[in-house]
Amino acid sequence: MLEQPDNSTRDKATQGMPTWVKGFAIATAVLVVLVVVMLLTGGHGPGRHTQGRLPAPDVGQSTSTSLVPA
Repeated sequence: MLEQPDNSTRDKATQGMPTWVKGFAIATAVLVVLVVVMLLTGGHGPGRHTQGRLPAPDVGQSTSTSLVPA
């Protein structure tokens, strides 16, 4: 009787995602989780660059309605 060739190694190589795709997917997921955690905990985000709840003063104009006393 003739033996069938072993196709298990060829089948394993052609099945599933390549390793580099899995690596990029894992790295992307970790980065997304880190960004979300940083934004939710207040470590970084748009609010970090403002001075409390007051709007940034307009540097170009010096009027009597500015927040800083003259």
